[in-house]
Amino acid sequence: MSGGQLPAHDCLHGLKEALVSGGFSGSVDCQSDKLSIRKIGSLRTQRHEYFIYDYKYRLADTCKDCAIHGGQRVLIFFRGHYIGQYKPDGVNLMIKDNRLFLSSLNEAAAHQGFTEIRISERGFPRKILIDGEFFEFFR
Repeated sequence: MSGGQLPAHDCLHGLKEALVSGGFSGSVDCQSDKLSIRKIGSLRTQRHEYFIYDYKYRLADTCKDCAIHGGQRVLIFFRGHYIGQYKPDGVNLMIKDNRLFLSSLNEAAAHQGFTEIRISERGFPRKILIDGEFFEFFR
């Protein structure tokens, strides 16, 4: 596209190609599904920089009486490539002092505060614990 402009229907802010080529398991259909993505910021190790995004979705109804499917995912990119995600529905995301924190939107669990996701030169942990529930890092 000329001038760096994105198509009006690009709810993924230019990340669709990286998501598809990286094997993203979620929806990238901006026309049918209600999708939003928001850049939270970046995290650096000595040799790497990762970009963190908050992805929220609500899939189009497949029938009148079908259940609504939606949620939230924490997406991670490295050098412009999608590398994986966590799927902890209903969290606030925050980057502070080069650290990623997640906190539950659930009032009953919010008293537990923030969970820090620690990265290393090897990348992100395979599992994280939020409000007593494990979430795996996956594509």
